[in-house]
Amino acid sequence: MYVRPILAALIAAFTLSGCDWVDDNETEHAEAEGYVLSSDGAEIARLADARVTGRIDVKAGAETRPLLLTLTDHDGKSIPESRLGPEFTLRWEIRNPSVAEVRPDAANRWALLVKGLKADSTSVRIFLLHNGHDDLKTPPAGIPIFVTP
Repeated sequence: MYVRPILAALIAAFTLSGCDWVDDNETEHAEAEGYVLSSDGAEIARLADARVTGRIDVKAGAETRPLLLTLTDHDGKSIPESRLGPEFTLRWEIRNPSVAEVRPDAANRWALLVKGLKADSTSVRIFLLHNGHDDLKTPPAGIPIFVTP
């Protein structure tokens, strides 16, 4: 007597559990595991496998050209900007803000500008935020910044 409703519930549960339940209006969440920082198409720094390689060089009193941040997936392939909606943003922390400052490039939300303030060295940590929480962050040592006279 209760077999039919129980059987129907089990069939529904197994059928529905196979669905991804992604709304047609939602985009897939981009899973960034690293990034490449480039200037005029040349790579200057990279975050891969939780390690940073490269560095940022700038003269005191000068500013870099826009440094474009391209996010990468677990295979090191670029994540298309079309998968990075407005819920993704960048933030950064400078270890010693008296040596250099970072600001966003007004022309591109994925680009930064670094200004050398005085000859010395420091580092910057870059964070990818997704809806306000850290999705990806540069390790504590950061990307080295060398400011020359």
